[in-house]
Amino acid sequence: MDVSLPDGNGLEVSKELIERNHTAMPPVLLMSADYNNEKMAFSSGAKSFLRKPFDVSDLLDRVEILLAA
Repeated sequence: MDVSLPDGNGLEVSKELIERNHTAMPPVLLMSADYNNEKMAFSSGAKSFLRKPFDVSDLLDRVEILLAA
């Protein structure tokens, strides 16, 4: 999910999802055009971060890696 959501903050959503579903939660991948959000993304519990703009093949590769883990 994007860090900047139209009706919220992706960092907070990630943190809340992981806290509520820590045993059955699929890995969270966050993305943002703001490079400063990378460190915050990982502190929110995200397993991966993509800087925007990104290549769709990079996104698909990361999703595949995350789901295989």
